[in-house]
Amino acid sequence: MCAQNVPTDGWGPVHAPGFSFHSRLDLACDPLATRHAVAHASDVLRNWDVPSNVAADALLIVDELVTNAVRHSGVSTEPSEAERGRPRVGGCGLALWTHSGHLVICVHDEADQVPVLREVSLDAENGRGLQIVAGLCNGAWGYTVQPSQPGKLVWAQCALKTLGCIPGSAWGNSEVYSWV
Repeated sequence: MCAQNVPTDGWGPVHAPGFSFHSRLDLACDPLATRHAVAHASDVLRNWDVPSNVAADALLIVDELVTNAVRHSGVSTEPSEAERGRPRVGGCGLALWTHSGHLVICVHDEADQVPVLREVSLDAENGRGLQIVAGLCNGAWGYTVQPSQPGKLVWAQCALKTLGCIPGSAWGNSEVYSWV
């Protein structure tokens, strides 16, 4: 499950009352994945009328989570015999949905390594991504390892309520895209 009490179909939500919107983007886990994911999320959040301050935080979360997915599960150095020596590019994906006044951001990748929120020194050049994510979503983030498929899901949840506004009036709008 990507967030508490949210029914999923493996890594994205299934339609149920209470869901306003749902969008999923399947990606090749290569260096362009982050750019495609952020552009997609920007378009989706604008179409859903997500408040600009929530959208800005969500886009940074998407950037951090997809960048981590690419870094940790992008290109395998062990191609299969069928691939004839070509490096295998792993798959990853982004799912966005609204549920009960929250925007849920979920990124799937094929790496078994689980994310770890760690302390970093002031002069460290990396390692702050999950701290940024945790700060932007007030600690509402986590991960799930699914034994039935490779990899993991990393999710973050942001409150949509801004000046009493929750975007979207109808539930069940769904979009699935692929950049694989």
